[in-house]
Amino acid sequence: MRTILNSASSQTTAAALLLFAANLVHAASADPLLSLLEQSRDDKRGVTLVVDGRDVSMLVTEIRKDFVIGKSQQHEHIVVRIDQIDAAVSTGRRNTW
Repeated sequence: MRTILNSASSQTTAAALLLFAANLVHAASADPLLSLLEQSRDDKRGVTLVVDGRDVSMLVTEIRKDFVIGKSQQHEHIVVRIDQIDAAVSTGRRNTW
């Protein structure tokens, strides 16, 4: 009987951990801005950010807690504070720069 309880307890713990991990993944992808920035970085596709009414087109190279770093054909380094981004649009084109 004790073996059955330990096995059931282990299964319950494993199920709880899987549910917790699934919730973390869902929470990370629940932010559409962050998802779009990550997609730009991972797929090497351009993104246009609207910052204070101005368009900033770039390829995301790094995402940090408070800002996003990218590059473009004109600029080697672009740094934008995430809290200043009003909108983001995926260009859908793969960039080679």
